[in-house]
Amino acid sequence: MGFRNMHHFNLALLAKQGWRLIQQPASIVARLLKAKYYPHCSFLEAEVKGGDSYTWRSIISGREVLKKGLRFQVGDGQSISVWRDPWVPLPFSFKPYSPLMEGTKDFMVADLIDEGGREWVMELLEELFTSHEVDTIAAIPLSLRNSDDRLVWHYDRKGIYSVKSGYYIFHKAQTVRDCASGSMGEGGAWRRYWHMLWSASVPPKVKLFMWKLIKGILPTKCNLVQKKVSLPDEKCTFCMAACESGTHLFKDCPTLLCFWLYGPLHLNPVEHPAKTLSSWTLDMLDILSVDQCDFFFMGLWAVWFERNKMVWKNDAFQPLMLIEWAVRHLVEFQKYHPKAVRKKKQAPMKWQCSPRGRLKINVDGAFRADVGCGGIGVVVRDDVGMGIAALARPFLHAHSVLNMEAEACRAGLLLGIHQGWSDIEIESDSAILVAALNSGEKNFSQVSQILDDCKELRIICLLFNLLGFVISTVKLMVLQIGLHT
Repeated sequence: MGFRNMHHFNLALLAKQGWRLIQQPASIVARLLKAKYYPHCSFLEAEVKGGDSYTWRSIISGREVLKKGLRFQVGDGQSISVWRDPWVPLPFSFKPYSPLMEGTKDFMVADLIDEGGREWVMELLEELFTSHEVDTIAAIPLSLRNSDDRLVWHYDRKGIYSVKSGYYIFHKAQTVRDCASGSMGEGGAWRRYWHMLWSASVPPKVKLFMWKLIKGILPTKCNLVQKKVSLPDEKCTFCMAACESGTHLFKDCPTLLCFWLYGPLHLNPVEHPAKTLSSWTLDMLDILSVDQCDFFFMGLWAVWFERNKMVWKNDAFQPLMLIEWAVRHLVEFQKYHPKAVRKKKQAPMKWQCSPRGRLKINVDGAFRADVGCGGIGVVVRDDVGMGIAALARPFLHAHSVLNMEAEACRAGLLLGIHQGWSDIEIESDSAILVAALNSGEKNFSQVSQILDDCKELRIICLLFNLLGFVISTVKLMVLQIGLHT
């Protein structure tokens, strides 16, 4: 009926107090609790001792909710450990999956950033992390101001913790072990995942297969043995080494590693920390885009189809041929079963000249979700529409349209300041970007570092504008005095 779990909801409420201690360390309550209970460490590292009060114990119990979704937002990277702290925007651990490389145990995130250009050192990223992690980390925007690192709530668009979001995430994490159906799931925690599955653009037989996989009722050898079915052996059909459980067959089998690595998703499931097949599958649904999920479903089904061919027809396994087969079948199905797309009608807009004496800087960004890249463009025109300057730049790693729109705005402001233009206006077609720049509310979203840069650069532009007005006034006064004399 949708009733909340009151214990989980109470913990989510207590987590709100912990969030305030993190975000408002200068408040009287935060200073008092820190001086008494954790004077030499952070709130996330504090421990409960024997004589601690009931209030403090309660707040610490709510901290478990925060740990499910808190991660660091990279500023200058000086206070974030590469391997120990949560900072990579990949649920659920937010830590790198790649194995620790010798000699890099004490690396800080600042060591991965080029301080001169305020960009990621791609050669170092490619050496330390997997290709999927490299794409994710390289898409993290960096501030030009060397701002401080800060903790944000990953599961909110603005990065701010709310009781509703905290309850949902914690409740889902607690119930992920119990694979309930979408209609019977406690509190509807699985509703989103079932919607992603049943709305996927894959054949119906693949959807039914995925339902069985998540429910754990596929007839793998381990499951058959548990059902008292007599089998010659329980070994994996592909590697003939470990027991053929669902987790081993689809995630941990070394023979199938090349299928995932060289496929369109470039996954390395063996290094993923998930211990069960269902938790790994749900984690992938949180990370992958809609189109990537389609191939993920098709890839799992292709592995099962190939396994059955080897069992019943003694076929040979060829990973690269299986990749090509899965991609071809998915493309053919989507070709004859296209998704219904509603085209939004946009009112035609006409560019207008700026007021006399003022330059107009038009900025725009573009993003391709299928490859995770984008680009920006900036055009400067005077009050009669004559082009003054322009620039364009590609971004090989990006995470959203808003990311590119914000980068374009920052580039336009930097261009104006660099050229010393005193009277300019910035024009963008992104209503979300304009609203975020004009809003005075706290914003810890993925693009908040760029937005903060834009706000400071806008202040500098206003100062340039004011300075230009003062100089013009002085010149006019001098001219008038000269004429009078």
